[in-house]
Amino acid sequence: PISGKIVRFEQFKDYSSHSLLYQEKDAYWFSHHEEGAKVTYTDLNTVATLLDYGPLVRRLVPDAENMVKKNDSVYLITLTDGFAELNLEKMISQLGSYSVPAPVLYGISDREKALAIGNKGWELSYNASREIQFHVSSPGTLKADYVYELEGPSAQQSKVTDGMISFQNLSHGDYSLSVRTLGMANRFSEPLVLNFRISPPWYLSWWGYILYFSILLVIIFAVRQYNRNKLERKQRLLKDRLQREQEKLKALEEKDKLADEVKSKQKELARTTMNVAKKNKLILELKNLLYMNKSKFENQQRYRSYMKKLDSAIKDDEDWQRFEVNFKELHNDFFELLLSRYPKLTPKDLKLCAYLKMNLSTKEIAPLMGITIRAWRSTVTVCVRN
Repeated sequence: PISGKIVRFEQFKDYSSHSLLYQEKDAYWFSHHEEGAKVTYTDLNTVATLLDYGPLVRRLVPDAENMVKKNDSVYLITLTDGFAELNLEKMISQLGSYSVPAPVLYGISDREKALAIGNKGWELSYNASREIQFHVSSPGTLKADYVYELEGPSAQQSKVTDGMISFQNLSHGDYSLSVRTLGMANRFSEPLVLNFRISPPWYLSWWGYILYFSILLVIIFAVRQYNRNKLERKQRLLKDRLQREQEKLKALEEKDKLADEVKSKQKELARTTMNVAKKNKLILELKNLLYMNKSKFENQQRYRSYMKKLDSAIKDDEDWQRFEVNFKELHNDFFELLLSRYPKLTPKDLKLCAYLKMNLSTKEIAPLMGITIRAWRSTVTVCVRN
């Protein structure tokens, strides 16, 4: 009965993308051009014969295929350059004993040269292996299709139609290439197994590792040498700094020592000067006393002898020489600078200047000069005027 609606024919589900070539009773012929051209014969239940013989199906006319039945078993299929005659009974009977011939290698080459076919395995340099070509053929077939599977670091698989299998820029490592011939009814031959190895690039080879190790050693040595030089430089700086500090400390110690010596000499000079001043003061007082009692001396000759001795004691050069030595130790160039500026100064003037340099008072200088305070003031006045 007619249901009044369109229902999907589930038996055609597997052939929805195919084109119907021919139909007779319960048998159908389909063509398909996606993922490789092929022709299928089926009764939608059990019989399914696939015709994908490469040289034949590649000559089918896409979207314009046609099939004509010649007799009960023979069919004619249109091609781009004529037609093909297909005997269905023979094809079905022969498929049971059909054996697809295995491919044979007849050529291999890399980017640089052709390689010997007789080798069981090939060792390819990394640069030469940037492009590898395997040429295979199947005895007894014309332009057969081949499927291959490459196992290794850059695994891949595909199908070729001209027998030339090419690889580009494979990673280094061991590879195994399995090639099979694709026959009718989607049958495959025994595999042709080809093994080859791609050497690592120089920067991943032993020479590269040796170079990296050498560079690492150089870097380690350079770092150690840099740290050593840096440490030595720091040590030199610390040593120089310590030496400067020691020299500075030594200079301070010498300065303190010199200051102590100067103080000591100043004290010694002041003490000896004061002793001389006291001695001279005492002598002057004694002279004054003798002078006041001059009339009491019966022998004037003896009086004059006493006065002369006292004058000689005041003018004793030994006291002055001792004073001059001590004074020059404290004021080394005092007399030289004074004479260079005032060359007319007398030894008496130099004595007076030396006492003034010591900041002695009038009462202290007068006895040292062997004169009275009044006479000392007259001497200072003359010096200032000159």
